[in-house]
Amino acid sequence: MCYASCIGFWLNAANYTNLGTNSMPTAKIKRRRLLIDGPVQIGLVKRIVLHWVTFLAAVVVVLPLYRAIVTGDFATPLSQRVTQVGIESAILLTLFAALLPYFIYDTLRLTNRFAGPMYRLHQTIRAVAKNKDAPPLSFREGDYWHTVAKDFNTMLESVQERAAQPSAEHDTEDLREEALVS
Repeated sequence: MCYASCIGFWLNAANYTNLGTNSMPTAKIKRRRLLIDGPVQIGLVKRIVLHWVTFLAAVVVVLPLYRAIVTGDFATPLSQRVTQVGIESAILLTLFAALLPYFIYDTLRLTNRFAGPMYRLHQTIRAVAKNKDAPPLSFREGDYWHTVAKDFNTMLESVQERAAQPSAEHDTEDLREEALVS
């Protein structure tokens, strides 16, 4: 009972965002793609799977040793212990294998919360570099780095304001051209 309610709380807690942050308005559109930045997200999934396998191996090795120490049963033949460990390991492996797809999926969804904003920031930077108009940067609700979007928008406004103002150098050149024409 407690396990199910704790998991439910954890899953619902992922929906609460921007607590205590001064963030830009967020887009309400859900992502359709699970992989936004493949190398980053797949790298994290590989690491999670490596940790998962390491944890499983540690449990398989430590469990029989722990049982022998706690029960004081050191007289059981090795062949019988190996059989017992094999049965217990098969049960654990089945359980771990059943849970692993969920953990991979959840990891990908979590990485979406930072890979998506970085992807969007990258697209906006490219647009600005090509002198295209870029709307203010905003991230989806639940994403990380809303303050980065706010800071980027402030910087972009500042750059656009400076670009719109005639500089003293341009004024001097215009005066020179007028003097030459007259």
